[in-house]
Amino acid sequence: MQVFLNPNPKLYRLMGGDCGHYQERNKKSTRFEEVNSGLQCRACNYYKKGQKDLHGRYIDQLYGIEVREELDRKSRNIVRDYRMMLLWAIQHYTERFDALLATKHIATGG
Repeated sequence: MQVFLNPNPKLYRLMGGDCGHYQERNKKSTRFEEVNSGLQCRACNYYKKGQKDLHGRYIDQLYGIEVREELDRKSRNIVRDYRMMLLWAIQHYTERFDALLATKHIATGG
């Protein structure tokens, strides 16, 4: 994830960082899209409702307008089998995490 709203490291040390979402987490079809999330200070995420407009502009700059527009379209999709999506996400990110650990030569206990 990348910092997009508050590049001031003091804010993250003082308040902590959150995973902010451009499309809200309750939109299941985009919840696990990596381009939909990014590091955000807690104040922006909770009290400023994620600053969706700024988050959208960040996505435009980093990935292109087409990617943000696709997130907007995809967010309106209905997910019929959320359990399968969760199982996919668990497997996908476990594999990515294990691969990252392997590049760092760190052994897991499992």
